[in-house]
Amino acid sequence: MNSINYFKYFNYLIKKFNIESFLDFKNKETETETNYSQFLESTIDYMLEYINSELLQLMYYDLYEEIYTAIYDILVIQYIENNLLSTLFNISQTEALKLLCLTIKLCQNIVFKFYIPKRSYKKTYVRKLNLSKDSKSFIKIKTQLTYLKKYSKTRTKKRGMVYF
Repeated sequence: MNSINYFKYFNYLIKKFNIESFLDFKNKETETETNYSQFLESTIDYMLEYINSELLQLMYYDLYEEIYTAIYDILVIQYIENNLLSTLFNISQTEALKLLCLTIKLCQNIVFKFYIPKRSYKKTYVRKLNLSKDSKSFIKIKTQLTYLKKYSKTRTKKRGMVYF
């Protein structure tokens, strides 16, 4: 992944979702930037874990809306109900909830841009993952592909028998 493009896209999303209205990134005395980057990192990690657990379901439906609700439920329990987000960034509870929603949307854009793109058609099965050959996702994809290859060979042999 190109880090320059990642950084540019990240800054674009910060401005697009107006995250700066909730947080003060210019004040270097506070740890706002560090705290928010850790919050973003944990949100993206939750999303990637969810995608890995539901990887084979991608062929049936698009996870874009479903991932939002799943991650929202997890983060509300962790950050909103405990008042962690409001105390961490010194904002009100309603602002913290808005920040949470915008951050989930921001992380969705990052995940679906750099890790696994949204499906453009209802019947496509497209993935763009930067995986190592040892990762669980790569192994799941590889086993699914080998299964499909074996299945297509047996279907071809059966068709050949029917026609002759």
